[in-house]
Amino acid sequence: MMRHAAPIDVFYPVLHTQITMLLDPALSLTDIGTPRTLCIHLFDQILKKWMKGRPIPATSPLGQMLDRCALPARTSATAVPHNR
Repeated sequence: MMRHAAPIDVFYPVLHTQITMLLDPALSLTDIGTPRTLCIHLFDQILKKWMKGRPIPATSPLGQMLDRCALPARTSATAVPHNR
């Protein structure tokens, strides 16, 4: 089984306790990943609780991901209510 496991930075370069790194406008995707990183787990429920309608900074890693996918970043005016 262990021969099929990938190092943590491949799929989980950001731990659930570090979720605010995804919203830090001073960080970039290269700051939170490694050359081996294939994806970044967003921990949806934790991220939703932390954001509470806050806007996603465009320069943050999450903002950069949205930009790369041509998806609009939600602003506080368009944020999905927390109870959804």
